[in-house]
Amino acid sequence: MKKWVIILGLCMLFVLWQAVQLYVTVQKDKNESLVSAEQWVQEHESDLTVIDTHRFHGSQSYNVLTVEKKDGEKEYVFLNEDVEVHRISFNDIRDSEDVMALAEVERGLSEILRVSPAYRHTFLWEIVAYNTDGQLQYIYYTMQDGEYQNSYTLSN
Repeated sequence: MKKWVIILGLCMLFVLWQAVQLYVTVQKDKNESLVSAEQWVQEHESDLTVIDTHRFHGSQSYNVLTVEKKDGEKEYVFLNEDVEVHRISFNDIRDSEDVMALAEVERGLSEILRVSPAYRHTFLWEIVAYNTDGQLQYIYYTMQDGEYQNSYTLSN
């Protein structure tokens, strides 16, 4: 009996170790991707200063960089692993606060968790929120005019 407990314990430790290794590998890849995106911008767009970076995981993943030009104008730069670059100026987009207010009314949201820039063949605001039924939703509005595109609901 002791032998089985020891074997089971070792198996559990092995599975835990594998899970930790997977997590570390994923985080390392994510961080390396963001760093390489920043480096690409610095090498190819020397007039830009990177202010913030994050990832958008849609059907295609993009590194999203918030950048500032020397003249003070800010932009979002979306860069995927194939080095496809999409840019949009803050001057050309609807404010995220306006889109959040619109989504609360139109979609019946009880709590908004985050709003972040996204790209899926067009520039989007991705709103992650709970609706009044307690379901998690990913809701997409266009950045330029705040038009509703689509949403995904995750049931409990």
